[in-house]
Amino acid sequence: MAFLALTPSAQAQSSLTVRESSAFLLTDQKIRQEIKLSGSQATRVDNAFTEYGKAQNSNLNQPISQKAIDQRERTFALKVLSLLDVSQQSRVTQISLQEAGLAGVIDPEVKSKLGLNSQQVKSIKTVLNKLDAKDQALEEMVTQKLLQIPEPKSPQAKKAFDAKRNKLYDSFDPERRKLAKERKDQEQKALSILTDSQQAEYQRMLGTPFTKA
Repeated sequence: MAFLALTPSAQAQSSLTVRESSAFLLTDQKIRQEIKLSGSQATRVDNAFTEYGKAQNSNLNQPISQKAIDQRERTFALKVLSLLDVSQQSRVTQISLQEAGLAGVIDPEVKSKLGLNSQQVKSIKTVLNKLDAKDQALEEMVTQKLLQIPEPKSPQAKKAFDAKRNKLYDSFDPERRKLAKERKDQEQKALSILTDSQQAEYQRMLGTPFTKA
């Protein structure tokens, strides 16, 4: 079953925790297999996503605050997670934390369990802000380049227009890979600010690495 617009809205601003965000991973069949989602559970999860999608689409033209978006997503996430047993909730939360990367370390629930102090949180946020700024700068540059391509003047020219835009967008993949590697390296380096006991607890919270391959 395909779902539209099911990821958390304005994720960069969302106040959802790593655990709450894990509910949105359940559209992935590999993750469903990983947590051994039963057929009846899958049906209930699918129904919840369908209802959530309909609610989102019915409000597309209505102004809504970020606070209201967060509350709607949190209510939905908790509803979906309630359909899982304790071990399933634990595993999908581990995967969510793995996908969150360094940002997951300063998740409210995670940083509390790790016992991070204010200086550790500040240092991690500084690293994340610098990395995010580089990603944003690249995407803003790409957007400006795309906007410079003249709009097609006929339906027949639309295909060529789309192909040109796609080619231009893809041409920046080397820069994206470079930034992705830099992020991975910097995030790994930033984890050295954790004490030995904090790093051990963090690894325990991450659980077994999950791969989709």
